[in-house]
Amino acid sequence: MGFIKKFERVILADMIFSLIVLIMAFMGWHSENIFMLIAIVQIILVDYLVIVIVYPLQIFSKNLDSFNEMDFEKEEMGIPTSGIPFEKQVYRLVNQYAACKTRKNNAQILNKQTELTALQSQINPHFLYNTLECIRGQALIDGNMEIAKMVEALSAFFRYSISRKGNLVTLRDELANIENYMLIQRYRFNNRFSMEVVIDEEDEEAFDFLIPRLIIQPVVENAIFHGLEEKLEGGKVTIDIIVTDKNTIELISQEVNIDYIEKPKSIYFQLERAKSAACANNVRAGNAGSMNDDIRNAYDETYLSGKGVIVAVIDTGIDILSEEFRKSDGSTRILNIYDQTQQTEYSEEDINAYLNKAIVNKDNTYNGKSIQIPGSDNTQHGTNVAIIACGRSGVAYEADIIAVKMGYSYNNQFPRTTSLMDAIDYVIRKAVEYEKPVAINISYGFNYGDHDGNTLLERYINDVAAGYKCSICIGSGNEADKAVHYGNIIKQGQTDTVEISVSEYEHSIDIQIWKYYWDVYRIMLAGPDGVQFNITGQGYINRFRILDTDIISLLGEPSPYNLYQEIYINLRPSKDYITPGIWKIIIYGESIRQGVYNIWLPSSQSLNTATGFVKPVPYDTITIPATATGCISVGAYNSYTGAYASFSGRGKGVWNKDISYIDAGIKPDILAPGVDIKIRKQTAYETDIVSVTGTSYAVPFVTGGAALLMQWGIVMGNDRYMYGEKLKAYLRRGARPLGIEMHAAAPNPVTGYGRICIADSMPV
Repeated sequence: MGFIKKFERVILADMIFSLIVLIMAFMGWHSENIFMLIAIVQIILVDYLVIVIVYPLQIFSKNLDSFNEMDFEKEEMGIPTSGIPFEKQVYRLVNQYAACKTRKNNAQILNKQTELTALQSQINPHFLYNTLECIRGQALIDGNMEIAKMVEALSAFFRYSISRKGNLVTLRDELANIENYMLIQRYRFNNRFSMEVVIDEEDEEAFDFLIPRLIIQPVVENAIFHGLEEKLEGGKVTIDIIVTDKNTIELISQEVNIDYIEKPKSIYFQLERAKSAACANNVRAGNAGSMNDDIRNAYDETYLSGKGVIVAVIDTGIDILSEEFRKSDGSTRILNIYDQTQQTEYSEEDINAYLNKAIVNKDNTYNGKSIQIPGSDNTQHGTNVAIIACGRSGVAYEADIIAVKMGYSYNNQFPRTTSLMDAIDYVIRKAVEYEKPVAINISYGFNYGDHDGNTLLERYINDVAAGYKCSICIGSGNEADKAVHYGNIIKQGQTDTVEISVSEYEHSIDIQIWKYYWDVYRIMLAGPDGVQFNITGQGYINRFRILDTDIISLLGEPSPYNLYQEIYINLRPSKDYITPGIWKIIIYGESIRQGVYNIWLPSSQSLNTATGFVKPVPYDTITIPATATGCISVGAYNSYTGAYASFSGRGKGVWNKDISYIDAGIKPDILAPGVDIKIRKQTAYETDIVSVTGTSYAVPFVTGGAALLMQWGIVMGNDRYMYGEKLKAYLRRGARPLGIEMHAAAPNPVTGYGRICIADSMPV
């Protein structure tokens, strides 16, 4: 029993006895009897206190006195306990001290053993050296000078290798050791090998430079073993010594077989001056006189042209007849065209063959026969994008060009995601083949997915962006002012009713509800007639009909790469069109932990203008794949007014007070001109000026700008790693605020980090 409990029992017993005495006195007992009883009980209590309190204290006191006589040679002293308060704590401290002292003693012993071992290891080499010296001496006595020299060289080689003078030696000592090694090898292989050290007279100071011990000898050994040993005629090992500065590390990092070198920080500091002098402050296009106003405003300060960099445009094709994509001699600047619609690839030679025909008429005929123009662009969308990014009047006006004409899905409306992946793969393979960096332009997006970077397409883009020297620029889409998104947060027991207006003559609508898998909702769909059907709780696939509309719903599951759950609803006509009117999605929170959900309709291009959410949310409207973290997502602004373009897709925003867009990451990354862009189009037949609007035409400003930065960094040798996330970081840093500040300070989900400015993005 613990000391405190024993003491408590004594106090309790005394209190009970006092109460009994009071009762006895109240009942009329004689005082003599009461006093006798009190005396007896008190004697018993005193004896008990002596046994359970005083005696343990005496033991504890003796134990404390014995501490002075202990050697503390054991980690656990094994001191008996007496049960008094704080005794265990005191003994625990004593044991900790004993353990600490024991470990210290053991460390001292180990150190002595180490010293002894080191002494022994020194004795053994001395024995070896003495033995070798005896052999050498006997060889000298016998007049065998070759054996004497070989033994002397072997002894010196061993002495150098086993020496304990430190890891750093002079270059002179390292070369002397290699001479001894080569002497041994020459005796071994009958003088088939020789060695020469080449150094200029002005570089002889290098002999006194410190280098790691045995850093050169293994290289020489490998040269003999792998290069010279099997050659009957022998060979020669040459060591060139060149004194240079630290910039040699930078030169080595430029080798094509070296992907990345983490250079010492001092190297970076020494390179700053060179960076400042290499077109870092001024990046004006030498062809600025032919640039349209929008491009000139964005890139009014450069001396870069994109030369040595590939700009790849993945779009609707390209007009090879346009003067924008010709060299001064009339030949094409297009390296390759990949036409997915025909599964055909055209080389630069193929394209020039078409251009070199005597007559190419506007109706695509030659000598009265119809011809297939490579990458023909019926919509001119891809051509307009390419003109801005890399046309002669565009941004990177001397860049090489690769164009991919996208294939389309079965309904001939939108490309498949696999087509886009195939296009990116083609571009990267070609860039690797040409050994050039590449800036990829994608002016294409859709709404199918959770918009959080979890689709396979987005993950593929992230992997590509982290690999070869490339930057992938993608438009944020034009959905912000369209009624295609709704989002909210509800709590357990709450209900949210979402209204969707379906216009007449709507053929089909896909509705996606994305939520966290661990949140449980009861979701119902109500038609314009008020009839409701349960979407959840009836199995994974539900089929039912409301008026003239067939409904199929699918309750999805999380995937190995996605925490979200999709609830998919498809509305299709049972006759000609979906029943028009107000459709409702009723969402009730049954078991809620976070309560965040989002609903997307297809992109506005595939819907009638009157179809959409009655109360849309403009945030989370960046189209996929611009939501991929590895790409540079580009929004649009009006370069004439300095205002943000209302249609430009927005990232995750504060549409609910419980959500912070900072926590979700910032998209878009940057803004570029995207309103009323004037494009000069010139062919052999005509010159025309067209005006275009949309994030599709903002992206090529950034793509061309990325090509300029890659030219400065990779091609010109100022920064070999100017691509991917690094390039994005520089663009973000150099971004400028809009002329008319209508939103929160950058970064924010509307304007990103601001409008692009290449001059300010240069790393100086």
